[in-house]
Amino acid sequence: MKYYTIETISKIVKSVTMVDDLKDESTDRHVVDARKIFSKIGMKYYSSTYLGKFLNKDHSTILYYKKEAENLIETDSIFKSFYDTCVLMLEDVDVNMELEKQHKYHLQEADRILQELKIRTNERI
Repeated sequence: MKYYTIETISKIVKSVTMVDDLKDESTDRHVVDARKIFSKIGMKYYSSTYLGKFLNKDHSTILYYKKEAENLIETDSIFKSFYDTCVLMLEDVDVNMELEKQHKYHLQEADRILQELKIRTNERI
């Protein structure tokens, strides 16, 4: 299973849903829906208690948000679109992390080869 930090999940959900703060006490639908998406995704990786502490909510609220998200995914195409976009962006984060690892590896290899060439050049002088 892939692992994502709670901060990464939060950033993506806020970005997709255009909500400034998931911890906001607002009961506006778009803010509550963002918390539902966050809870649904977050429950794949964290406990309801941990997510609740992050959002300043009770663990039972997180479980309720998750259940509501599952219902909305089935009945609300706009909500489903937001949720699917968040999931896809998480996958993109995973791809970008892998590319960064490969890039770092190649830079290290290039540096190692350069150091080896310097040593060989100094031995010839």
